[in-house]
Amino acid sequence: MKSDKLNKPKITKYKSFEELKSTSKKSRKLTDEEALEKALELLDFFNSIKNAKSLN
Repeated sequence: MKSDKLNKPKITKYKSFEELKSTSKKSRKLTDEEALEKALELLDFFNSIKNAKSLN
């Protein structure tokens, strides 16, 4: 059953947090437009939660 081996999730063990951190993507600053877009998306999300709660 070779297909069983293919479906197993890959597990990576790190020796330390520093090793894990070094493999993560480099962070980058958002432009003002990107930050505004993300803020508006979050606002819409929280408003939808608020509206859903008020319906109950």
